[in-house]
Amino acid sequence: MDKVGGDDEDDESCIDSVSEKQPPSVGSTAAPPETGETGKSLWPTGTDLNTRLRKLITAFQRNFKKEEVRNAQKVKRQERKEKIDQIVREREKQKLEVYQKRWSKKEEGDFFRTVSSYGVQYNR
Repeated sequence: MDKVGGDDEDDESCIDSVSEKQPPSVGSTAAPPETGETGKSLWPTGTDLNTRLRKLITAFQRNFKKEEVRNAQKVKRQERKEKIDQIVREREKQKLEVYQKRWSKKEEGDFFRTVSSYGVQYNR
């Protein structure tokens, strides 16, 4: 086998797999690709390469946009979660403050005893 690129058998299989993936488009005005001894094309035509490149670019752009949307949704969910957590923390803090403002029964009893010892009438 005489090849321009070398005598490696893997090169031929790579070239064959590239050319077999997508047949030449119908109505292509480009010259037909060179053929090897087996009759298979060695390299896709320029239009085929352009078509494949365009498809790769559009697929990349589509996936990139989907990823951006997913990331934006994650950020939005995280912001909502943080907002809810902050609200919960504030409510717990308010409950704690209210609870701390209340006197225990012992403190209340001590207060009433002290006030009554001075002769003040205090109604609960």
